[in-house]
Amino acid sequence: MNLKGLSFENMPALEVPLRYFQTAPFFGMLAALLLLYYPESLDSRWQSSLLAFTHLLTLGFAATLMLGALFQVMPVVTGQTLPNARWLAPLVRWTLVCGTLLLAAGFLSGTGLFYLLASLLLGCSLLTFLAAFGWALIKVDPVGDSAYCLRLAALSLLVTGLLGAAQLSYHYWPEGGLYHPARTNLHAAWGGFGWALGLIIAVSIQVIPMFHVAPSFPRWVPRLLAPLLFAWLILLSLPVGQMLQTAAISAIAISAAVFAITALKVINGRKRKLVDWTVRFWQLGLAHLLVIAPLLLLSPFAAGVPFGGSLPLLIGLGFGLGFVVSVMLGMLQKIVPFLIYLHLQRATLGNPIAMATLPNMKSIISSDLSRKQFHLHTLALALLYFAIAIPWLRPVAAVVLLADFAWLGYSLMRATGCYLEALKNINATASTPQPSPAAGQS
Repeated sequence: MNLKGLSFENMPALEVPLRYFQTAPFFGMLAALLLLYYPESLDSRWQSSLLAFTHLLTLGFAATLMLGALFQVMPVVTGQTLPNARWLAPLVRWTLVCGTLLLAAGFLSGTGLFYLLASLLLGCSLLTFLAAFGWALIKVDPVGDSAYCLRLAALSLLVTGLLGAAQLSYHYWPEGGLYHPARTNLHAAWGGFGWALGLIIAVSIQVIPMFHVAPSFPRWVPRLLAPLLFAWLILLSLPVGQMLQTAAISAIAISAAVFAITALKVINGRKRKLVDWTVRFWQLGLAHLLVIAPLLLLSPFAAGVPFGGSLPLLIGLGFGLGFVVSVMLGMLQKIVPFLIYLHLQRATLGNPIAMATLPNMKSIISSDLSRKQFHLHTLALALLYFAIAIPWLRPVAAVVLLADFAWLGYSLMRATGCYLEALKNINATASTPQPSPAAGQS
């Protein structure tokens, strides 16, 4: 494991990121249950139940994991902590949780009050987080590659949130005139390629070399590719005509494919060639990104093609569940055991004897648990893709997706139990009187 250039002095308490990680699987399970109850969700991207499903995954699952990870990543990668993390983290988490649930309820019921309350709570969550995150990023000096990409990702999250709020306003303030149909795709583009992909680039250039003993990413990935993605999104947002907007979509697709190829090459260059299920998650996610790229290139011309109406669904599922969620599942299998072991190691400071009680890092989330997670996730993805065209498969796909997220929740709870048990053993060792050297000699 390569820890060069990382700082562990200012890490927040383990409970800060861990509670975010423990919360996320419940949203995944809720999304799966929604798909089970509303199988017609996969008929069209404009189904209200699919919009609820999408936001349960993007906000409830993905954003919860991302924000929780950033409370941990910032001090480690940049040396700069988010201010007042102990009270800020619960505030951001609970407003995000409640806002997401209300938003899903709004999509399902059409109740304007739910949309209004969701907008207020989600706005509070994201703006509070971005204010603290932005303040911390501004203070970073010197600005390393990851911090540079994190700044672009934070700006993308802000744009995503503003566009989403404008679109939601139609449901409780239609006379406000903030809604525009074209902004829905723009909202998805900024959220997917600006925020999610931008954040994955920022984290992967540290995490893949660190955990997998792989070579470093080329400098042009954070310094050229990430800002180019941001620039294409700006171009896509401007009223520049259909031709330039199509060119911007093509440039975004090509940039995403370039990152996927580069990341796969870095992973393939790792020194340890043993089977690692966390690596398989990365490979699965990046392979999806490679497939999504040509689909994006085809999307402006799909209207007259047979089954062309299903292309947005394939792109959404492939990017969201196939790429983003796959990568997150892979990172969690490494990050959670590492953090738990690191915090347990700190708990033994001043008590070297307690070091012997520490669990093996690989036992915190075992290879067997990761293998089953990978197989469940791959099966869920395959069933969902077929279920778009074969409606009777939808309940089956929903049940397997439910098992996928439930297994993640189980693995995280087991890891938490392992931490609490180890902490109890450390404390017991500390309270046990040790024989003095003189007593030992006599």
